[in-house]
Amino acid sequence: MHPAIVPGATGAPRTTPRLSVLAGGRRA
Repeated sequence: MHPAIVPGATGAPRTTPRLSVLAGGRRA
């Protein structure tokens, strides 16, 4: 459970793509 993905997917569709990239880069 990432704190960055939660708020992004909760009600921030504009931050979702940005967080997705950051989460993907950090995960990899």
